[in-house]
Amino acid sequence: MAFTLAQLTSLENAIASGTKSVTYGDKTVTYHSLDEMIRLRALMRQDLNTGKQSRTKAVFNKGLGASQSFEPGDGGDIYINSI
Repeated sequence: MAFTLAQLTSLENAIASGTKSVTYGDKTVTYHSLDEMIRLRALMRQDLNTGKQSRTKAVFNKGLGASQSFEPGDGGDIYINSI
């Protein structure tokens, strides 16, 4: 099921305020328990993160000695894209 960021935000606001009813657009849903809301929030977060690529930056110091400094961005940076 595809969720929106607005739906996640509405649910998180309801959890924070202790309210068990959440309005999504023109629909209002009343949940049975806080546990149910927390499980749905986890599902929403997982769904919203699906398909996104994360970018990891790995920096290697080229074997410079302890007395020498290394600054990221000096041309020795290696970028690895995670899929």
